[in-house]
Amino acid sequence: MRLYLSSFRLGNHPEKFSEMIRGRRRTALILNARDYFTKDDRETGKVQQIENLSSIGLTVEEIDLRNYFGKKLELKKALERFDAVWIPGGNVFLLRHSMKMSGCDELLVRFIREDKIAYGGYSAGIVILSETLKGIDIVDDTKYVKQIYNEDPIWDGLSIIS
Repeated sequence: MRLYLSSFRLGNHPEKFSEMIRGRRRTALILNARDYFTKDDRETGKVQQIENLSSIGLTVEEIDLRNYFGKKLELKKALERFDAVWIPGGNVFLLRHSMKMSGCDELLVRFIREDKIAYGGYSAGIVILSETLKGIDIVDDTKYVKQIYNEDPIWDGLSIIS
């Protein structure tokens, strides 16, 4: 497993994430923890993430999981083109919902455990790797899942770390 778990943004040693990545250094940027942001705020954050990741030599492309709801095989093909995945902060409950609806949850678990990708992120991008999201509702509001998707929050994490 190649995991780069930062406390904020690229952290103090971004070269460590860069060194973990094999191949062509193509990195999928998943921003679905920010699905409650305004369009402008989301775009600003996207540009910032791409600039930060590019500064350590990565080629970055956004994968919006909303485009893959109910299309797990298409998402699998899309993710197989990448050498790494980067998931920044936002609302972990929105991220978890998007992962479930797209099949990204199962794909990432498999790709991480089979060492097919390097995984990095911070905040929601790290919390999602835990066994449970219970208690995270103290800092991340679950209401956004209901407001945006009319669904209840998912409380199980991906169980990559415990």
